[in-house]
Amino acid sequence: MKRVLAVGTAIVVAAIVGILIWLNFLRADGPEEFNLTENTTESVSPAENSEPGSAENLDGTWTVVSGSEAGYRVVEDLRTVKDFEVVGRSEQVTGSITIDGTVVTEASFEIDVASITTDNKHRDDHFSGPGVMNAAEFPTATLTLTEPADFETAPKPGEAVTANAIGELTLRDTTQPVEFDVQAQVLDGQIELVASVRVVFADYGIDNPSNAVATVRDEGTVEAKLLLERSVGS
Repeated sequence: MKRVLAVGTAIVVAAIVGILIWLNFLRADGPEEFNLTENTTESVSPAENSEPGSAENLDGTWTVVSGSEAGYRVVEDLRTVKDFEVVGRSEQVTGSITIDGTVVTEASFEIDVASITTDNKHRDDHFSGPGVMNAAEFPTATLTLTEPADFETAPKPGEAVTANAIGELTLRDTTQPVEFDVQAQVLDGQIELVASVRVVFADYGIDNPSNAVATVRDEGTVEAKLLLERSVGS
């Protein structure tokens, strides 16, 4: 019996040591926050009859295409590691924007919640399960512009512009008003957008996903980097 207890104790100790090593030395923060692609000097061909390097006419509808990503970012406090960032990402993003001059008059985006993943399947299953996002009942999250967003100037190739956006974010079938900044640039014939929206879990009826190992802050961000192409006929 003593031998069995000793072996059992050794296994438990080894498991604890392994967890501590992973938490302190092997575990890495998630991907960095989204940023616009740097130093784009040949983003698009100038519009017909415009001067070289001038802003292109972007009027029309633009649709999200492959290469876009969205997801979430939260901060965990572990037993021995503080301020650890967890990042979930998905490429299953759809949506479009409509532009008139320098103004985005309409915009709506949707992400498949169950497709959002981190570096840990157990965490992902918990995130998409009934205890947090309940993706089976609420499969998508949406962000919709409710007021026009004016960039004031159309981006020239290689230049970024920023606008304040006012809209609505829907998580778990609960919709809340949101206000956030959007960065944009023209990149290889596409429009590239980057934005992040602060989220307080309780505002959307989301239970704090803390557990015995990690204490999660009461808020996080929804973030996105989107590539859009002009819709056919637009």
